[in-house]
Amino acid sequence: MNYNQMVSDSKNISWRNKKSPLDLLFLAVVAIIIYLPFLGQPAWDGNEPKRAIVAREMLKTGNYFAPVIHGQPYYVKPPLMNWFIAAGGGLFGEVNEWTARLSSVLLTFATSILLYFLTGRWLDRESRFFAALAFLTMIGIMGKGRTAEIDSLFICLVTLNLLVWLHGYTRPWKDSLLWTVSLALLAVSFLSKGPQAIAIFYSTVFAYLLVKKRLNVFFSLSHLSGIIVLAVLLGLYMLTVLRHVRFDEYLFMWRDQILQRSVSKHSFSFIEHFVLYPLRIIPQFMPWVLFAAPLFFLKDLRKKMPALFKNELFVFSLVMLAANIPLYWLLPNTRVRYVLPVGPFIAIATAFLFNLYLKQTANNLQFFRRAMKYIAMATLLVAFMAVPTVLLLHMQFTPALIVLLAGLAILSSAVILTIYSSDLQHALLYLAFMTGLIFLVYTELDIRHDMEKVHYPRKVSREIMAVLPGDADPVYEIGFDRFLRVTSYLDREVIQLDRFSQLKKADNGRNVYFIFDADFLNNITPEQDRKIMLQDIAWEKVYSGRFEPGRNEIVVGYLK
Repeated sequence: MNYNQMVSDSKNISWRNKKSPLDLLFLAVVAIIIYLPFLGQPAWDGNEPKRAIVAREMLKTGNYFAPVIHGQPYYVKPPLMNWFIAAGGGLFGEVNEWTARLSSVLLTFATSILLYFLTGRWLDRESRFFAALAFLTMIGIMGKGRTAEIDSLFICLVTLNLLVWLHGYTRPWKDSLLWTVSLALLAVSFLSKGPQAIAIFYSTVFAYLLVKKRLNVFFSLSHLSGIIVLAVLLGLYMLTVLRHVRFDEYLFMWRDQILQRSVSKHSFSFIEHFVLYPLRIIPQFMPWVLFAAPLFFLKDLRKKMPALFKNELFVFSLVMLAANIPLYWLLPNTRVRYVLPVGPFIAIATAFLFNLYLKQTANNLQFFRRAMKYIAMATLLVAFMAVPTVLLLHMQFTPALIVLLAGLAILSSAVILTIYSSDLQHALLYLAFMTGLIFLVYTELDIRHDMEKVHYPRKVSREIMAVLPGDADPVYEIGFDRFLRVTSYLDREVIQLDRFSQLKKADNGRNVYFIFDADFLNNITPEQDRKIMLQDIAWEKVYSGRFEPGRNEIVVGYLK
């Protein structure tokens, strides 16, 4: 009997199992405890201001198909995540840090639910629960799952797309149904992050069919029919885009995005990336990648591994990792977050290992108990070391921080004292909660540390608002995406200008206030525009201050 048959015959395999509601309730509690605290406290970071500004403009104008950032069309990323953020803002009355980030929290939780239900043909209940919980408590997923970024939506749709394809392939569905449904979902995935969705889907599916020696499924007329469905759906989206920008402009946007990510900053950029990238991505999937470690120490577990390769989902997950991680590893300057969509499939692969360990618990229980004890001891050390760290940084012990550190110390101490009477399932829960508490401690410290910085965006925006008169509306922002972290907080309409010379057209006899940064002025091209700013336009500076690490300053002025 192979591994698939063993799992299928298990009485616990059905998603209808009576314990499923309890599992889902527990996952929801974990998500609430880890993802909701401090959700709205950090200032906008990364690309969050773009998503928030676009969503606000959608709610203001009612136009959900023409993304706009401070008066300029923005089609670099499709609008699906903006719709989610706008929906949250509409529901709660405004787009702020909490309402914008809530969408990512819900999407991350939705991905864990997908892992629980869509793997039921291959994993028993305990292993599916492990996969869902492991995904929820991966370091990188917790980080991005609490931001108003695209990543959580993209990960959710990629996971849905690939698992539906595998489900249809193994049932098996008719080829026409398989490709039509899968590529229709791929069109939806495209609306989250663009061509990257197509790249991940096809690299995974093609590699899997190559491994299974079923490339005839890929090179089939049924696949062609699915491609037609994909083209039609993307064509409908493109029709809305082409109402506002030309096709060549749209292509140039994507070309510039790709080139921007691949340009080397120095001659050793690729070597540095090649060496350091694995070291950067491994922590994103901690602590659950550690579940592969026992295979290196326990020979009897390695002997059981061949049975796993008879399971379609396990093989598919490994292929997904092998087909996508090297791509980002070899492309210079790719960001760590680009590899996060493999997270659900790392969770699935480690769930199979968890199932294997569970069956061999009697032989290796002491090994797992000792490992868990060492992890708990390290966690307790983290809780104690946080105290001198807070004092060294001259930070305050907030009530939230005190509760978190106390909870972390109590939980890790309880694990140390009771681990030799615990089973592997309870060790899993301990590890998940300890990881979540450590993450929350770090988040709280990071928030407090950022708030003390001179260039804290909320602080800078308050200072700017203090010098703007009541009739300074709109305010002009010179340059694209120079300081959106600051201007996204201004209680004024902000209009982006590309050049200083455009300020002349904005001068209508009223107070014309504008914002720029010193680096933009120093590096401006053409030189004629710099001359206009320094010599031809009569203006006066009313504010300057740092808005990012380094010497760069943000400057507020008005036309005389």
